Amino acid sequence: MIKRISISLAIALTTNIILYGGYTIYASNNVDSSFRDDGLHYETIFDLYHREMNNFFNQKVTALKELLADDQFMKDPEKRKNFIVPEDIAKEIDDLDMVVYKCQKNGENVSSYCVSMEALSTYLEFVNHLESQKSSLQDGSSSTIQGRVAELASKTEAIEKEIDKARAVMEGTISAYTEFSLAYPMHRKYQEIINNLLKYKLSLKDIREEVTLFPIKFIDATSSQCQ
Repeated sequence: MIKRISISLAIALTTNIILYGGYTIYASNNVDSSFRDDGLHYETIFDLYHREMNNFFNQKVTALKELLADDQFMKDPEKRKNFIVPEDIAKEIDDLDMVVYKCQKNGENVSSYCVSMEALSTYLEFVNHLESQKSSLQDGSSSTIQGRVAELASKTEAIEKEIDKARAVMEGTISAYTEFSLAYPMHRKYQEIINNLLKYKLSLKDIREEVTLFPIKFIDATSSQCQ
């Protein structure tokens, strides 16, 4: 069981890097830019979006680990609030913007629900921004009608593929985060149990060493009476 939990935890820890790490090489050179900015090439928008999502999930994983590592987490109801869905969220009534607002208003909520809703909000911004780019061409485009039509067709195809790919990456990362949020508390509990068992083993060893001295001390010292 412990081995399975450890493997699951390791997978959850690394999946985020595997999913998003390949998208951040170019974007790292544009640390002051946002995919929402105007006038960007559509491929730059791709890179900046993935950088933002990568940073978002890394931040949430770090916050989750810090929260669960706090010794007061299980004792303080206020600390546990950031691990669960906010009570004032009405899932059947609140729109996405309201859900995100309620998730963020009381600090760093790391529940899987809030993380997924915040990621979805960013993804939809990305999609809407790309949709607005489909009919525009950058300076330096082909001067012929046929060339411009071909460029628009190529751009539209690339955008549509990226939208589908980004959704799949987001869904996979949310699943990995959810798995991690479930596995990490068990991982910490198993660590605590293992440490306690080690202390128990060392205590038994000390007792055994003491007991082995008894026959030497009391050899031939038998008596039929208690004194």
